[in-house]
Amino acid sequence: MYKTSAGAVKVHHPVYLNSLGWDDIRPAVASALHKATEETVETIPSHEWLLRVRRDVETAGSGRDKAIGENELQELLAKNPAAKLLEFFGQIMREATSEIEAWNVLDTQLTAQRSEKLQAVSAVQSEWTDKWIREWLQ
Repeated sequence: MYKTSAGAVKVHHPVYLNSLGWDDIRPAVASALHKATEETVETIPSHEWLLRVRRDVETAGSGRDKAIGENELQELLAKNPAAKLLEFFGQIMREATSEIEAWNVLDTQLTAQRSEKLQAVSAVQSEWTDKWIREWLQ
């Protein structure tokens, strides 16, 4: 954040500048999950993942005359927490023109120009992915 000569405050997005699409990072995530759990993980494109999350939500109350109850809803959200953000992810993907743009929603051009530290951050390393997956699973 800094002030311009006119006194206006400018704010930049301090986010990772070297964005990767799911297709780029998917093998590293699958490998890290396999190392951590010793299970084979199915990987799918993000649009397929979104369809599966939506299907989970839509079929939760199938075969019933009324909506699912609070306990069933909590069980669904515990099993598939992405359902909480289903509309958010759906909107991002609808507005995106490419897979990488779907997840890179903040413009970082000015941030990169103003921050030497962010410019120096390298691309995601597989060791980082392994560490993050292990920590998330703990």
